[in-house]
Amino acid sequence: MYTDDSLIINAIIHGDKDGYEKLVDKYKKMVYGIAWSHLGDTDLSEDAAQETFVKAYTYLGTLREPDKFAGWLAKIARSVCGSLGRGIKRENAFHRKWAVLASTEAVPQEEDRESLSQQLWDSFAKLPAIHREALTLFYVEGKSIAEASAALGIAEQTMRTRLHRARTALRAQLEQMLEDRCPTCSPARISLTPCSFCFR
Repeated sequence: MYTDDSLIINAIIHGDKDGYEKLVDKYKKMVYGIAWSHLGDTDLSEDAAQETFVKAYTYLGTLREPDKFAGWLAKIARSVCGSLGRGIKRENAFHRKWAVLASTEAVPQEEDRESLSQQLWDSFAKLPAIHREALTLFYVEGKSIAEASAALGIAEQTMRTRLHRARTALRAQLEQMLEDRCPTCSPARISLTPCSFCFR
């Protein structure tokens, strides 16, 4: 069975160099999402995405199952991120991608917002890479379960399981963070919005 990807790849291998742009356009958001879930930095993620596509093009002829290009590309992205991420301090990017800081109870000062967003990023960064990827592809990139599972090369049920576990783990991290930050914040009322005492 031939897929659009396999047809494009076959054409590229036989000399259609321009065809690779179609694959880049199709998967650039996915690759960037995976990169950001590992690196948490805009510039580094863009560099990782570019390097991923360069490596994928270089080794495209070694891909035995072209219809599984998305999963293969995701593996390359993870490998590239691992190389770029070593020895580089993660920067505060969570507040730019994760809209959870809107507060109806208090309007914190700028320094308080930066401190809180850093703690949110730290909580996210503590999750296993497979959970960060699942959350990023589903919530940040807006992919469906089917699209995200195809991108990661896993079954849809596996994707649902990863999302459930990732949400549970992130919630636990945030509950602990809020409890440590302010004793008046209890798990029973957690809504990702700290109480007014958190900003005092």
